[in-house]
Amino acid sequence: MNESVAKAKPVFQQTVSTGNETKDYYTQFVNNQETALNPAMNSTGSFGFNFYIAKRGTAGLYPLMIVFEGAGAAINSGVGLDADITNCYVLGVYDWLPLPSGTGVGVGENAYYSGYHENFNIYSDANPIPANGTIKMYCQKRYIEAARWAKKNLPIDTTRVYTKGVSASGYGALLTALLYPDEISAVYASVEPMFVKPVGNKGVLYEQMWGESATNLPTDLNDLSTGLPLSIYEALDARELLNIKRDLNLPLIFDVHGKRIILLSGP
Repeated sequence: MNESVAKAKPVFQQTVSTGNETKDYYTQFVNNQETALNPAMNSTGSFGFNFYIAKRGTAGLYPLMIVFEGAGAAINSGVGLDADITNCYVLGVYDWLPLPSGTGVGVGENAYYSGYHENFNIYSDANPIPANGTIKMYCQKRYIEAARWAKKNLPIDTTRVYTKGVSASGYGALLTALLYPDEISAVYASVEPMFVKPVGNKGVLYEQMWGESATNLPTDLNDLSTGLPLSIYEALDARELLNIKRDLNLPLIFDVHGKRIILLSGP
């Protein structure tokens, strides 16, 4: 008998009904090992991260809508995509780490859809602020690996793969499109930040993940023009990424900002 080691696959968990739709939940069991088959997709041993698949309508080949779910999304929440968008598959991805406190459902916190230091302990919110080492884009690698699995195992039109998000999740959708422009056709992002830094009430936690702004540690992403690693605060700045990748074929970007204007008639 000939045996070989194959690429790890997501494991089906359960089907959840939400209104008139169903979501099939899968778990990516990932670890911190870089191999020829699988990239490292977590810093702390092995952990299972969830995503869901939902199917809408009928088609020969379906577009794939990668929906970046926000912090308040729960397993029984509806699909985060307008109901009038149909004849597609939806891949719903999350940004969640099992930290002992935070704004997630119950406990937990986010990594702003990006990544964290290679030595960051995902079970602690009292990590040292790193002064050296590498920031790895673990979250983004999980998202694109889930999308690649969907394209391989579902009847997906690989020329129509889209990302979508709003506010913080819009940043995740934009980041994926900029990091993997050859695999994303278009992105729809609304009122998302164009860059993130360790400020505000989560500033210390994000410094534990990314290091201080002044340190600006290297990532596992390379600048294609120089061959050198991008620094973390370049990688977290969509404006910088657009400039660095300006000579590439980038996805079509629909980016909505601003306030709704209500016109009032005069007396």
